[in-house]
Amino acid sequence: MAIFVDRLVAYAGPAKPGAGHCFGNGKRSCHMWTDGDPEELHAFAARLGLIRAWFQHGHVVDHYDLTASKRALALKMGAVPTDLKEWLKQNHPRLKARATATHTREEG
Repeated sequence: MAIFVDRLVAYAGPAKPGAGHCFGNGKRSCHMWTDGDPEELHAFAARLGLIRAWFQHGHVVDHYDLTASKRALALKMGAVPTDLKEWLKQNHPRLKARATATHTREEG
């Protein structure tokens, strides 16, 4: 099991209600997710000072959003910097199947 963080991106749109002080409106943030037990992700997030209510479930990949300072701390604690899109291509079942089908068509 690993904890992953992607690169920081400045999201131009408005933040979700209550999150404007940290996210959206050009503020840089990233995602933190795991390939293992979600409880281990929650424990890691708690050590970062995040609360479980900030967990975003039901997306392509369940995750927490991190500010730049929390990302830096996560990396110091052992999180692995990873490109989320590439990780999804390799690990998300639906996207992996699509990539395999495309690769097979190109070979045939």
